[in-house]
Amino acid sequence: MKRSRPDEAKAKAGGKQTTGRVLLAEGDLVLSDMYQTALEDDGWSVEVVHDGSSAVDRAIESPPDVFLLNTAPGLEARDLLERIRDHPPTRGLAVILLANSGDDPSLQLVEDLEVLAVVVKSRSSRQDLSKTIRRLLESRGRAAEESGQAG
Repeated sequence: MKRSRPDEAKAKAGGKQTTGRVLLAEGDLVLSDMYQTALEDDGWSVEVVHDGSSAVDRAIESPPDVFLLNTAPGLEARDLLERIRDHPPTRGLAVILLANSGDDPSLQLVEDLEVLAVVVKSRSSRQDLSKTIRRLLESRGRAAEESGQAG
């Protein structure tokens, strides 16, 4: 099941251009609605998928600016990310994991599969998610520029 509301996001952002495209993989409908609303309120265009196969398909068909991965029934996070990393257009995709706690087993994926960051889910993380995404993408961009200048 896929949902996308880019027109609503644009309307909420006062008709301005969106901040960027987010693909959110979240199996819980209530949580996906909360994250989607919070991000769209900040101008992001958000597409939600509720299972691992749809997440892989959408990421490969139309790579977003950032992929938020929480739960995606049908595929373990490691398998899902390995499939995404196997395709050239999504090999360098910015991935942020949403974790339940600081000792979540998915933390190992940060190093193994080049996850940009892990955000522990909380009320404040939902409220600040847009700022966190922007900060992480900007930091990633600066690091890429610096490594390009070094080489």
